[in-house]
Amino acid sequence: LHVPDLRNNLLSVLFLTRHKGFTVTINVSKMSFERPTGSPLFVASIGDSNADAAFLDDETVPIAEYASAATALPLDLNLWHRRLAHHHLAGVRTLLKKEFVTGMTLTSKTAPDPICEPCLAAKMHSNPFPSSQWHASNET
Repeated sequence: LHVPDLRNNLLSVLFLTRHKGFTVTINVSKMSFERPTGSPLFVASIGDSNADAAFLDDETVPIAEYASAATALPLDLNLWHRRLAHHHLAGVRTLLKKEFVTGMTLTSKTAPDPICEPCLAAKMHSNPFPSSQWHASNET
C-alpha cells in the first residue's frame, strides 16, 4: 500500500500477514486490518468515486510497538533527493527556491548527506563482460 507519510512510503500487506500475524480483509467498500489477537487496528473506506484509493476511517490505534516501525521522516533535502529519483541536490534546491513544484516543502534544515550510496553505485563503471583470453576470429 502507498502511504505517503511513512518513512519508505510503502506498507507491505504481505509482510504484515505472513510475518506479524495480521489479518487483512478487503471487500468492495472497505479494507480492515486486525491484530493477531483479532482486535481491529484500523479500517479504511474505499469510496465509490475512486475505486483505486482507500481512506482511513477515524484514526489508527496508538501502539508504540507498531508506531516505531512506521515513523514519518522529516521533509528535508535528502528525502526530496530520494523521492525525485536521486536528482542532483542543486536541482532539488532550485525546485524549492523557485517554487516549480506545488506542495514541496521542507520541515527540517538538516544538511544533506554528501555521500549517497545509490548515486555512487550508479556512477560506477564496469565492463559489460569480464575479460577473456579467447577472442572471436573473422576467419571462416
